[in-house]
Amino acid sequence: MKCGNDNEEQEPVQTTIGEHVEKLYKEVYRNAAPDDPEKESRLNTLERGLRSEMSGRRPHRGYAVGTTAAICMEVFEKNPNYKAFSPRSRSSLIYVMKCGDDNEEQQEPVPTTIGKHIEKVYDEVYPNAAPDDPEKETRLNTLERDLISGMYSRRPHGGYAIGTTAAKCMEVLVYTLRSRSSLIYVMKCGDDNEEQQEPVPTTIGKHIEKVYDEVYPNAAPDDPEKETRLNTLERDLISGMYSRRPHGGYAIGTTAATCKEVAEKNRLEELELKTESENLPLITDINENDVLCGKGGAVISNQDINENDVLCGKGGAVISNQGNISFQKYVKEKNKAYQSAKTTKDKERIANEIKDTIQNKTPSGRFLKKSENGDGYIAIDDENTKKKIQNALRDCKKSDKNKKEKAKASVKQLKRSTSAMQADQPGGTEEKKKKKKKKKTK
Repeated sequence: MKCGNDNEEQEPVQTTIGEHVEKLYKEVYRNAAPDDPEKESRLNTLERGLRSEMSGRRPHRGYAVGTTAAICMEVFEKNPNYKAFSPRSRSSLIYVMKCGDDNEEQQEPVPTTIGKHIEKVYDEVYPNAAPDDPEKETRLNTLERDLISGMYSRRPHGGYAIGTTAAKCMEVLVYTLRSRSSLIYVMKCGDDNEEQQEPVPTTIGKHIEKVYDEVYPNAAPDDPEKETRLNTLERDLISGMYSRRPHGGYAIGTTAATCKEVAEKNRLEELELKTESENLPLITDINENDVLCGKGGAVISNQDINENDVLCGKGGAVISNQGNISFQKYVKEKNKAYQSAKTTKDKERIANEIKDTIQNKTPSGRFLKKSENGDGYIAIDDENTKKKIQNALRDCKKSDKNKKEKAKASVKQLKRSTSAMQADQPGGTEEKKKKKKKKKTK
């Protein structure tokens, strides 16, 4: 449901996460090319943000979102501040203050407008942009959306603390001044927290080191990405601490009481979501467009395999399958381009082209492997599909090389056979040698 004062007569609209993030993508990246290489990455980012805000019962990108119409309305009604923010224009008044230790001279928030401030941030972020930059308006729109989102969640934007009043601006600044030595209270969330009933005092630095070890257990001791990852964890922790949300499975607060409050709020939300999921109606009529969550795949019988399906494995049944014959044809067509590709990204693109060609057929082609008990096939995911295609492209190169070697060996063998036949014939090589020997003897 769209947030804002212009949404008085509307009701929540039923849709899917996929359709909604596609809609957001078109709104956020209006000038993106049809074959935008970053599209999938951007859709994933939008999906993660949507799920995060939906879990915390908060609007996302100007929309109230919920698993039911009632929850969607609740999010819409519970966020009057967001409704007030959404119709703001670039002429709206805000207060701005530079974050960081280099802010000694500017002691008070400065009044300005959203338009003036995002123009200033644009000049800082894109110092080398041309005066007639065709992307300027798109970039300004992005900065404006991020500014309003940060202002709503009381987070800095572009290195500035921002608020609708001077007091709120100062409040945001206080949180940004926290360092890794700042004291916090931490408490594990979830049902496995029976022994630890009280929040434990620690520092931001110690806690993010602990979370780092949990999130990246296989990281090397000299991990070059460690500092970047710690900075990300630190930002997320401070953001979660300010908005009273758990971080990395932990309830965090500046005091023990605040920490307990976050843990209790999280427990109640999880309980409510669990209750809602238990009360959902049982769906038995699954259609071809439904997406099933979970692990594993439905077993596909041999009779249900269509002419475009590609079977993984070895043997005559696999080789003679019509889908595999077509697949090998595509592999041979793309083999030359794949071998001449210089980067991994180019090779992945070629593999994805083959995958899309097969999956876009009618009926849609699937990549199938034998089920564990061998009574049918199950579909493999996109990642394993891409690996299979790349392996087939590599094997095609080896096959071509082996054919060339066999051809060379055949030519050599043919020459040897020809020489041997000529030697055995009258007047051949052996006969000439005997005549020469007789002449020498005489």
